[in-house]
Amino acid sequence: MLTAEEDVLALEQASGNPDAEMINRLFRSLHSIKGGAACVNLLKIKELAHAMENVVGKIREGILTPTHDISQALLDGLDKLKAGVESGDENSLQDAAPIIARLAEVVQELKTPDGPPAPEKSAGAGHIFDISQYDLSIVRTQLLHLYEFTLDVTLECKKGKCTPAELYQKLCSVGTIIADIKAPAKSPAKTMPCSFLLASMIDDHEFAHQVS
Repeated sequence: MLTAEEDVLALEQASGNPDAEMINRLFRSLHSIKGGAACVNLLKIKELAHAMENVVGKIREGILTPTHDISQALLDGLDKLKAGVESGDENSLQDAAPIIARLAEVVQELKTPDGPPAPEKSAGAGHIFDISQYDLSIVRTQLLHLYEFTLDVTLECKKGKCTPAELYQKLCSVGTIIADIKAPAKSPAKTMPCSFLLASMIDDHEFAHQVS
């Protein structure tokens, strides 16, 4: 989220010719927040990030031109997301419903008879993650390490004496969450397993130390 506010401001200034890398960076950031929040059961953060991701996705597809109103809604959303992630609770998102409604309205007003193609999928260790070719290209060109792992959020929070939000912050400090899969409904009671696909610059040894 460090550059997200600058990216949103730049979107409006660029008008009909926004920078593709900037849009993709913003989209990945929101997707990472959404996925991480869902896995640690921060549902209000997930809902807001998802609404923002949808709007940025339409801009990325070239079917939506960013306006001042759209940029303002995204900035308002970023303020709420930042407060929620930093505080470790969702109290700051109690009044986020109007922002989510504004963002949803933007998407609903679009006339798109044919939706965009579904993202290509990449398999790994028995899981299938939704990963765009752009995300894969970033991993390759920046020579990032790609890690797949599963955490029981309930157990990890108990071991680390932390909240789900603090666990999520720890993961984001290690790298970028490219994709995630929530626990199946048949998971044992009082557990919350979640699988992640995370891109990071750190090597295997340091990664194991950071995540363990």
